[in-house]
Amino acid sequence: MPPVPPAIRRTALVRRVRGITRGRAAAALGGCAVALLAAACGGAAEPPPPPLLLFTDVTVGSGLSYIQHEFRDIPDCIFAGEPRGATGCLVERATGGAAAADYDGDGWIDLFVTRLDGPGLLFRNQGDGTFADVTEAAGLAAFPYPNNGAWWGDIDNDGDQDLFVTTIAAPRFLLFINDGAGSFREEAVERGAAVADAAARAGMSVAMGDFDRDRWL
Repeated sequence: MPPVPPAIRRTALVRRVRGITRGRAAAALGGCAVALLAAACGGAAEPPPPPLLLFTDVTVGSGLSYIQHEFRDIPDCIFAGEPRGATGCLVERATGGAAAADYDGDGWIDLFVTRLDGPGLLFRNQGDGTFADVTEAAGLAAFPYPNNGAWWGDIDNDGDQDLFVTTIAAPRFLLFINDGAGSFREEAVERGAAVADAAARAGMSVAMGDFDRDRWL
């Protein structure tokens, strides 16, 4: 058999390579088409929806249940055992605000709740899902003004959380400075955060911030 000329061998090789390449390309395109068809037909499973977040009312069990404002004068309510007052039969009225912070530095978030009757309440987080009312022990019960707004912040830059409270129909606002040992001193007038006179004032809320960027609230 006579030898095949080099030009013919090269032509045959080129045709063979082209055939292989075209076959692979067709196979690849076919695979893509199958994948796209499967996706279009719902072959790929959608991820499951995130689980629902459910909340449980643990107010009573955690020690945060208390009477905000109770009406006692006029009985005769629709619900048995609920005394009637000037604004209805509710034993609790809406509080003005609440503020949360780790005031004692134990790593657990504590809660201060304002009230219309008497001083606001400080609930210390006991680390087991319950709270203890430490209002008197912390020195916050000495000013029984109706109060509405509250905010925690490190006023004196000593590393612990101080508390500012607005009052309603009272002669002054309240600034409680944290002594770092679990107690507070009221120093609103001394620090220029309240006016010392007999005029009644009303504050709805509190906001703190370093507006002049001098690293002081």
